[in-house]
Amino acid sequence: MNIIDGNVNELCYKKETAATDKKPATPLTREELAKAVAAVQTYMWGASAYAVLFCECRDHRGYPNNKSQFEREVDAIAQELHLSWGCRPGTLSDAFCDNPYYNCKVDKWRENGAKERSLFLLEKFQTELP
Repeated sequence: MNIIDGNVNELCYKKETAATDKKPATPLTREELAKAVAAVQTYMWGASAYAVLFCECRDHRGYPNNKSQFEREVDAIAQELHLSWGCRPGTLSDAFCDNPYYNCKVDKWRENGAKERSLFLLEKFQTELP
């Protein structure tokens, strides 16, 4: 069953006892985020690809579930570093509408129909993070 067939919350966010045993993620510094974002620009297909990065940060890196905050931070990084892709307001919301698996934790993407390019970018981004 994928998220198209059922309730997103039921399929993507079931309580897992193992997850409660994990220590909380250490939040990324702005410098760590900037370095990782710059490193994966070549794998991005457009600004909407920032949703992949946001989801990893949300699920494993202690980032708050706040799309507009992430857009502001990443857009500032993109302008500062002259990256190929900026992240304007609404970019992540649009991407989430077009790709419902973004509502799932990244660990559940494959089983919920994630696109290969999203999985590939996720893997590359994860390897760039501390």
